[in-house]
Amino acid sequence: MIARSLEFELGSHGQKESEPEMPVSEMANEDVASQRILEEFVTGDVELQRLESALRKFNLFDSLKLVRAKVKHSDFLAYLLDPQQNHGLGDIFLKTLLQSVLKGRMNHCLTPIDVDIWNLSSVVVHRERHNIDILVLDESHQLAVYREQS
Repeated sequence: MIARSLEFELGSHGQKESEPEMPVSEMANEDVASQRILEEFVTGDVELQRLESALRKFNLFDSLKLVRAKVKHSDFLAYLLDPQQNHGLGDIFLKTLLQSVLKGRMNHCLTPIDVDIWNLSSVVVHRERHNIDILVLDESHQLAVYREQS
């Protein structure tokens, strides 16, 4: 839809020419294509990919002899998910995780684009609450995310 609107220039009298009617099915296809393009833009950050590549070479838990310590893994994950912690990442880690889970799914309630524009700095992250390993709650967006260890 964006590319189509750019094709219409102002007429000789400074008035925008009207856009021809588009079939509903074509509009739906363009909406899906636009959604995918925006999702790729939001989740395809080159800098993040470089960081991920560097991190694949190094395993903090392996170096600390904590590979099998699930409680420590969950503590660390909860720390990274909590934007209020002093890791300096703010809500970037949480947003990136949510976007990667949502990417490519046709969930009309929540998309990676929604997550990208949200301010998640006020989420509350709980550990071992109600027998849930990690619970992330955001009242302003009515969001609850949980992780349970197996």
